[in-house]
Amino acid sequence: MTTRQIRNIRNKVDNAYKNQLASFLTDQEHIAKLISFLTSLGFTLTMGDTNMIFPIITGATGYALTSSVVKALKDTRDFSTEYHKQLIRNTEEYYYCTEIYDSVITDLANFIRSLNLQNSLEIGMFYQELLYNGFLSAPGTFEYHKYDYDSGICPEAYGARISSGTGVCRHIAANLKDLYEKLGFTASYLSVCGSKNNLISNIKTRVMPSSINHAVVCVKDRFGKYIIDPTWEKVAIFDSDEKFAQIIGDKSQDRQYVIGYTTLICEHRLVNYDSYVGVRKANRANLNGQDIAIAHDYALNTFWQQREAIIQFYNYIIRRLENISYYEQQISRYSDYEDKGQKLVLK
Repeated sequence: MTTRQIRNIRNKVDNAYKNQLASFLTDQEHIAKLISFLTSLGFTLTMGDTNMIFPIITGATGYALTSSVVKALKDTRDFSTEYHKQLIRNTEEYYYCTEIYDSVITDLANFIRSLNLQNSLEIGMFYQELLYNGFLSAPGTFEYHKYDYDSGICPEAYGARISSGTGVCRHIAANLKDLYEKLGFTASYLSVCGSKNNLISNIKTRVMPSSINHAVVCVKDRFGKYIIDPTWEKVAIFDSDEKFAQIIGDKSQDRQYVIGYTTLICEHRLVNYDSYVGVRKANRANLNGQDIAIAHDYALNTFWQQREAIIQFYNYIIRRLENISYYEQQISRYSDYEDKGQKLVLK
């Protein structure tokens, strides 16, 4: 997109924000709360502090007014975010990016089917080999990297960032989720938080949900549902109440994921509701360390045995990866994507 197009989108969003906020603040319900507060405030000032009835009323009406303003600000922010997304989705860059990305994911799914990987666990392990060996990125390398600036707001395009050769957990998880769905699995992008398995950590993550800031994939297979984390290269199984998931093979450090289902639906909107219900209602998988080791070894052996075929496939898609990378950078407007990062490890 040109600088003028970007400026026009930004101006439209800013104007929409101001107009919508004004609309929220001047509706009849908000005006009634404002009048009620001013009236009670006037009585309070008139009566003085000796009569506690009016100060209490003033406090109640003030709280109602404040809550109304806060809600108006939140609703306006949500409106402007959705409007911004829609403006981006109406651009040619978005169309080309998502169309080409979909074609690559489709071809990647067909290629993986031809390798006779047996289940979603082996596919997830194989995907990690492709990712971190650069076969899903235009530069031929991939690094975990946090950006100085990233205004990417269209979650359905998160997975396209992988083509650039850099990304964070949301891009990696979305990319694998998209692949699983093309392969016919029920899969969901899921927000979590890595945490120690103790009372203090559990309380903290529930009291401070903003700490749920990591992205993984929840996939349903013949095993049942489980979590695969392609960023940290971990696998986890849900506890019985499904508020936590225990990381397999990490018992010495006693680590777990805190599950953020609310974030999945209310904020990211990365899956349709049918898919979300599909993984929520599925039985929990009963996987162990040996299952993970077997799947990893099979995937790794497949990767090396099929390396020539992988190289041929990469050469087949590389031009499209370059185009995806170009268009995705245009619609998300990220910067500082030099090779400064390193693969994230669980700490």
